[in-house]
Amino acid sequence: CGIAYGRRSSIRALAIQKLDEFISEPEKGAYCAWLARHKDDWLTFLREHGGEAAARWLDDNRDALHHNRWGGLYLPRFLFGMFIAEQVVDAMADLADRGLAEIATIHADAVSADSKAGCFVVGLRPSVPGGPMEIRAHRVVAAIGSPPTRTM
Repeated sequence: CGIAYGRRSSIRALAIQKLDEFISEPEKGAYCAWLARHKDDWLTFLREHGGEAAARWLDDNRDALHHNRWGGLYLPRFLFGMFIAEQVVDAMADLADRGLAEIATIHADAVSADSKAGCFVVGLRPSVPGGPMEIRAHRVVAAIGSPPTRTM
């Protein structure tokens, strides 16, 4: 789900665009259905862990939340991360069930990349002790977001 929508992002952080401006079909329909299906869980989590800012957001958007009118809301960013993570897990399971792929997940930060003899070597900082320090691949897709905020 990436840094912007993952565990490093504050649960109080809202998307910078209303949902209608943030995502388009067919993903928008899938995301809205996911929001409605998991609404009780994420609302409870937000109430319990979001503090005063989340309480105010919940109060300000009570009617839209009650009626599942997501399009005009600046939703908490972590929700999209949870949605994407679930989509990825489901896609991986489907590929494995159909015998089309064998997928091993690695929990680490990519810290370097180099090309050596027709192969890419990606240096890793593992999230768990004993995790791999690098991976080698013939193809690499790099997706970047906003750089970390620097304190001034």
